[in-house]
Amino acid sequence: MPLERFLIGPPNSGLQQNLKPFLIMDDAWAQLANMYSWRGRMRKRFGTIYSSQGSLIADPLASRVKIQIGTYAVQTNPPGPAINPVPGTVFAVGQLFSVGADIFTVYQTGTPATMKSSNPNASGTYNTTTGAWAITYASGAPVGTTPVYWYPSTPIMGIETYQSAAINDNPTFVWDTQFSYQYVGGQWVQLGTAVWSGTDSNFFWSTNYRGSSAANAYMFTTNNNIPDGIKYWDGMAWNNMSISTGSGTTMQTALLIVPFHNRLVFLNTTEGGVNFPTRARYSAIGNPIENAGTSYFPWYSNPNAANWIGGGFEDNIQTQQPIRSLRFLRDRLIVFFGSGTESCWELVYTGNQILPFRWQQINGEQGSEATFSTIPFDDHILTFGNVGIHSCTGAQVQRIDDLIPN
Repeated sequence: MPLERFLIGPPNSGLQQNLKPFLIMDDAWAQLANMYSWRGRMRKRFGTIYSSQGSLIADPLASRVKIQIGTYAVQTNPPGPAINPVPGTVFAVGQLFSVGADIFTVYQTGTPATMKSSNPNASGTYNTTTGAWAITYASGAPVGTTPVYWYPSTPIMGIETYQSAAINDNPTFVWDTQFSYQYVGGQWVQLGTAVWSGTDSNFFWSTNYRGSSAANAYMFTTNNNIPDGIKYWDGMAWNNMSISTGSGTTMQTALLIVPFHNRLVFLNTTEGGVNFPTRARYSAIGNPIENAGTSYFPWYSNPNAANWIGGGFEDNIQTQQPIRSLRFLRDRLIVFFGSGTESCWELVYTGNQILPFRWQQINGEQGSEATFSTIPFDDHILTFGNVGIHSCTGAQVQRIDDLIPN
């Protein structure tokens, strides 16, 4: 008997789990695996590929972030000139070294410990307490210009595009818990020499804004970790940012950074060792880089101070929920609060140069629980709350996942 085929479509629905399968629409599914409904068709979800396709690097290393710690010279042991011990403070099992296509894997702790080598004619040791290392070749040693790389193998904690002045040449930066990297020539290599000290819960938030001149293209970065402070990339190096508030304290870090109406704004700040979870601290218009040598203090917040030029802060005293996330909705800055209980607010621009911002509530029950969960669209913002996925239109906030409540 021939197999009969018939079409159910075009599908206008997707996943639906709020009803029993026999009750849902004919073009809805109680379960979808690796696919979704799009314009009347079912499409496979995108997979993943190595970020270094076509690279000449050994395949297991193609997509890993790395730091060059020297070049291999036959006449010295360990290779030189080299950084020894490796930079940073995290020395652990799972880290790698490579010399050309040869891979050396740290698989045990020790002072030092032997590493596994992919080349039977080469061996290496690594001290998981101090970071000291050595690689030797019994035969077939590489030429002295062969790079030696170290792979920290700590979690990736952030990714951002640096909006440099070059057209169609905006590089991608990533951070792990200790270092920053740039995608160059089909591989991820260290960016600058700055070292961060956060854990695998200190995610990086970055934003692009001007520097001391309107022609500058700076990237301001925070991982909300007091020892690391706030840093900015000026195109050449990472710089520690000084933020004097004019009240005898300095702002040490913040959860979020965003440019808004020609000012740089920090939200959920820590100042003088005290956390202000509902605070938005803003700079003077234009240049946000403090210069004590010229008495330029763009973050001073007292209008009566001699060096005040327009900086300040706005506390949301109507709620004690901490600021959790934000996104722009056209020219409006929507800020989500949440920690168990949630709410959604707008940081409204007033046009008053002394008090340029004020808080206005949009919703008192639905906000966000995840800093990096907000996704902007043309006419709304999606975010993850404690009870579901919320959509903010600027006028209201409501759940949009009623069909998939679990």
